[in-house]
Amino acid sequence: LKLNEFYAGRNRMECTGFKAIAEAFKVMGTLKKIEIPQNFVKKEGMIALVEALKSNTGLEHIHIHDNWLKEEAIKE
Repeated sequence: LKLNEFYAGRNRMECTGFKAIAEAFKVMGTLKKIEIPQNFVKKEGMIALVEALKSNTGLEHIHIHDNWLKEEAIKE
């Protein structure tokens, strides 16, 4: 599956949803743009997302405002 852009704002995906899309993002590796604001995601979901994005080396744009992204999640 090749996907260049992914949009899913205000969907209340929370950690469970972010973990699920993170697994898909790992396999794809083709994302260039992601917009997933206001999904009530906390530490575990953000860490899963960050890990998945490591395989998307062509990522140019990410929009994740109004989710839980704090220094402790970034460090992990």
